[in-house]
Amino acid sequence: MALPTRRRFLQEAGLGFGSVALATLLADQSRANPLEAKPPHFPG
Repeated sequence: MALPTRRRFLQEAGLGFGSVALATLLADQSRANPLEAKPPHFPG
């Protein structure tokens, strides 16, 4: 089995960090309640 190159390691590590960031963003959005009362558009 050949040792991975530095370039290959950085590519795979970058993909791993990107997928973690995407999972975090999607988890935050899934917790948001779409039926939650929102502030009115106009004051008064």
